[in-house]
Amino acid sequence: FVSKKVFKTEKLRAMAGQNELNIKPTEFQLDKGRINVGTRIIFDRWKIDSVDLTLDTINNKYVSLDIGFPYVNVNGAMGIDLDLSFSSDLIKVSGSILGDNSDVSFVTSSLQASLFSDEYFEVNKSEKKESSMNALVDLDIIAGQRVQILFNPLLRGVVVPGTRLKFYMDTKTGDFSLKGDVSLRGGEIVWLNR
Repeated sequence: FVSKKVFKTEKLRAMAGQNELNIKPTEFQLDKGRINVGTRIIFDRWKIDSVDLTLDTINNKYVSLDIGFPYVNVNGAMGIDLDLSFSSDLIKVSGSILGDNSDVSFVTSSLQASLFSDEYFEVNKSEKKESSMNALVDLDIIAGQRVQILFNPLLRGVVVPGTRLKFYMDTKTGDFSLKGDVSLRGGEIVWLNR
């Protein structure tokens, strides 16, 4: 969910008791960067009920990440301060991402189908399947150097450094918002294959 790279540490201390396992924020090596990771896992008998994670890059250094959300993927070198929570029916993500030499890609086909399917196509609500896994995302995304936004295949834009974007999504209610003044300093717009 966060990175395809392996997190490594020399020593990991975990405290277990009752129905939970806790790991205080511990410094991990991730590619060439370092990141603090803490976790709390709650068990329901022998199965995992929920997992809470905190991820925080050290000394404002960047680490190589590839974070995938429904409709949005962010990959590249990033400084992060994230709280993640996983349960059987909900993924919650909040915090901030500072991207440098990164791509923010919007999966336009899935997003369009989700946002407009009820308005433009007749859908019988009883036939429409509800997703068993919902996502709640509340992120501040800050652009550093060489950050581009991709609305494939329509737009590729290089963002002005220092640009802030507030991203909110709740798949259960269908709420989706992007707030901010995104200034582009280059890129392409494709319209009718031009």
